[in-house]
Amino acid sequence: MGEFKVREIIMPDQEDLGIRRWLGKILRLELTDGRIIEGKFVCTDNAPNIILSGCKEQWKDELESRMVGLVMANGKHIRTIHLVHTTAEKG
Repeated sequence: MGEFKVREIIMPDQEDLGIRRWLGKILRLELTDGRIIEGKFVCTDNAPNIILSGCKEQWKDELESRMVGLVMANGKHIRTIHLVHTTAEKG
């Protein structure tokens, strides 16, 4: 997951998450259990659940990650949401 850089951080308890504008972008979710999920943002609702596709899962402070595919994360389990970009987006 080293090719990703944080562009912006959004806290999940902010009024109207405001993340719908990042549909199709890469997000990094830090979960309350210590996992970090990175994937393409494909869907959300008012619960707020967030669905990411093509995901990698990594435990905080560990270098190794694994592919997990499609992930749905409930907002109550999301500590932070990071908007990231790949080196390919730099130009």
